[in-house]
Amino acid sequence: MTNDLQDASLELTVLTPNDEPQFERLVAEVGWGVPKGRLRMMLEMGEGVGHFANGQLVATSILFPFGPNLAFLGMVIVHPERQRQGLGNVVVRKCLDRAADLGIHSVGLLATDAGYPLYQKLGFVTADKAHRFVGKPIWVSQQDSEFHTTTRSALADPEQYARSTLSMAPTALSITQVDEQDWPEMLAFDTEVSGADRSVTYRHFVQTVSYTAIARGSDARLCGYGMATKVGDLLIIGPLQAVDMEAARQLAVYLMKHADGEVRLDVPSNQTAWMRQLEEWGLVDTHVSPMMLHGGITFPGRRQWLYGIMDAALG
Repeated sequence: MTNDLQDASLELTVLTPNDEPQFERLVAEVGWGVPKGRLRMMLEMGEGVGHFANGQLVATSILFPFGPNLAFLGMVIVHPERQRQGLGNVVVRKCLDRAADLGIHSVGLLATDAGYPLYQKLGFVTADKAHRFVGKPIWVSQQDSEFHTTTRSALADPEQYARSTLSMAPTALSITQVDEQDWPEMLAFDTEVSGADRSVTYRHFVQTVSYTAIARGSDARLCGYGMATKVGDLLIIGPLQAVDMEAARQLAVYLMKHADGEVRLDVPSNQTAWMRQLEEWGLVDTHVSPMMLHGGITFPGRRQWLYGIMDAALG
């Protein structure tokens, strides 16, 4: 243990984009994988505070306001050598105070196992749970395998394989990349799903994603959309929003075509049928995280249309 870091006096300050290098080092210390550019995006659009010790960032918390009804709290991190010293408590309280100053009624977060007891003490309640599904889609696994050579050509097409697992004919949808002209409808759709105005968040967030997809019906009506981000060989899908599971399925398959290895997405607990579909595709429910609220007991919005959250820090 580094005594200089452990014993150093602390300075609490507002975080800025200039703190990105320090932020990257702290995230690396706790082993979190974050997409390229995402940390700077969070510092630019969020309201963060941090503890510095001897000029080194050792604790962080960032508030992401979504208008008067909701904010999300993310990137609550404490350096391993400064844990169990109350630093997390201080930075989280600072963000809750800031939310109150802004007149925000409810603050949500996705709790880690380590952070859960603190959040309970601060008045957060579990309003939902997020299931983290991770794994290679079966068509990717089969392409990697030296076996099943007779079926490899069929499994090489994820859409063909995915359709073979359905018990009914798929709905005719047009799935394309998101275009600039799609944004007004998409943002209105997200406001209905999330119950909050996240338009500023999306404008920043989309700059860090690798792939986008939008689904429209035969009447051109918006039926859903999704985004995915590459982090090494991992493809992280989120957000994924759709009017029904068939639209979510087609969007997910479209995005999974970009998978070279494992796929990950965080699914709200009410989407039980969707979770069974993911399991059929070869993904595994690896962890369940409480989605907590401070100042409320239920998340706002049309949650039945949410098939994958945007990001662990953003909800």
